[in-house]
Amino acid sequence: MKVRSKLRGGRHVRGKRFSTRIISQNKTKSIKKKNTAKKSPFYCFCRSRSKDTEFMIQCDGCDIWYHGSCVELREEETDIIDKFFCPPCRTDHGSIILIKNRRTLQRLNYREINEGISNYDSENLEFIHHLKNKKFLNQDDVLLYLTGNELTEDYLSKNGFSHPILVRSMDGLGMRVPPSDLTIEDIERYVGSLREIEVIDTLKQSDFKLKMGEWTRYFTELDRKHILNVISLEVSNTGLGDIITPPKIVRKFDWVTRYWPEDVPHNWFLSKPQVQKYCLMSVKGSYTDFHIDFGGSSVWYHPIKGKKIFYIIEPTDTNIKKYERWSSSHYQSNTFFGDIVDRCYQCEINAGETMFIPTGWIHAVYTPIDSIVFGGNYLTKFNIPLQLKVYNIERNLNTPAKFLYPNYETLYWLAGDQLLQEVNNRKDANNQSDDYLILGLEEMVKIFKEWSRNRKSSAEHQQHIPCTVSPEELIIQITHLLDSIKKKHRKKISHSKPHKARQIQDSPKPQIKQQSKSNKKKKPSTLRNISVINGNKQGQKSYKIRVTKLNISGETS
Repeated sequence: MKVRSKLRGGRHVRGKRFSTRIISQNKTKSIKKKNTAKKSPFYCFCRSRSKDTEFMIQCDGCDIWYHGSCVELREEETDIIDKFFCPPCRTDHGSIILIKNRRTLQRLNYREINEGISNYDSENLEFIHHLKNKKFLNQDDVLLYLTGNELTEDYLSKNGFSHPILVRSMDGLGMRVPPSDLTIEDIERYVGSLREIEVIDTLKQSDFKLKMGEWTRYFTELDRKHILNVISLEVSNTGLGDIITPPKIVRKFDWVTRYWPEDVPHNWFLSKPQVQKYCLMSVKGSYTDFHIDFGGSSVWYHPIKGKKIFYIIEPTDTNIKKYERWSSSHYQSNTFFGDIVDRCYQCEINAGETMFIPTGWIHAVYTPIDSIVFGGNYLTKFNIPLQLKVYNIERNLNTPAKFLYPNYETLYWLAGDQLLQEVNNRKDANNQSDDYLILGLEEMVKIFKEWSRNRKSSAEHQQHIPCTVSPEELIIQITHLLDSIKKKHRKKISHSKPHKARQIQDSPKPQIKQQSKSNKKKKPSTLRNISVINGNKQGQKSYKIRVTKLNISGETS
């Protein structure tokens, strides 16, 4: 495979850079005219010479040169490609072969912040050694252990959903996932060999697309030269999605399931968010860096094969502020976020177990062995203020639309309309509404006013308002409802203790087992002063880095 870089005419041959002298602008023009005169048969199918300054790549099958834009390939992706085949040659050879083992300068991108992809070389044994031997707080100090039969609507309504929950067995969860003997080949058959999927190169922190058949060949290789990760394959509209049913408790509170209309008006052009069923395929050594799931969505997470190690951090006001600063800082790539907070917990999730992660919890994920995981994202009524806070952080970080929760604002308008009716029904029945729901509606009114009345941003937000909702009327109705509730319960609300779903404070939760004194004092981090650049160790202060990603993912981890 040969590559010609854009502008300067530099080229890569089998991954090696060859220096070329810089040609003056006038001379370049004359050379272009001379080349244009030659009607070479070995040229891009667009036959356009106007893009000659773009990056080009030569097919290893027919030797024809193609513009990167014509074959949907970016120059930085060639660092891990050994052979490239053009569309006509792919019938016999496939599209690309990932062989090259070349360390390059690591780069940050939006996916790093959105999905929390690590900026470290996962193959670097020293880093993994330090990660495994670093002292984290015990999972028993933060996780709530419940059975599937205990995790009910009544339980969450009374206790809130503010801490991660681990369920050891599927019994009572009312969920369905493929059996543990599911293989990558099976997934390929369900999804389709030609389905394009986004793949993350853990070392380079760059994403590119592969066909599912190509991913299968990579995953089943015994001698992998790269650590690649698939964390954003949504399978709702595939055969695989047909045999996946999220847990009953998720379906009960998921706004998409409850509030998105099945029968839409003829002038409805908004697509239903598809984020409930993800298939994650991670090879040994994959690392997803600290992130918050997009839109502050909660997560259900169930490995059917392998194991995952989570490093989780409570979304206190202090930690959220630190996370926002870290996500937008120049030191993100060499600062381990767990080192700049007071408490970071390590939690292991084995095959057959299910974890429920509530809104805002900052987490990183390490994969010690090849793993297949099913999971999904969902918005609920329990943590509305924090969900909106995360969304505002994403906007402040200029997260591209493709990495945001799809049709997020539309879903809020739909949910606001339905939650208004829910509270009204309780009021008519003389039943008191939960404090967390009242707090949620208060925040929704504020954001609805901003989305619908801010002249500078109204055009941007207007397109997300569903045709079935009248913004002004909804705002007035919610405001009147809240005023009447406050007048009736002003004294009780003003003096009541905060509900667990209220904005999380820095102090540990009373229902969680207190951590031992030995763990309270933060020990010096063995991960400090570790970074990897071009495969060489170079001392830098603090942390390391999604993916994601800006990260708030889109991605389930």
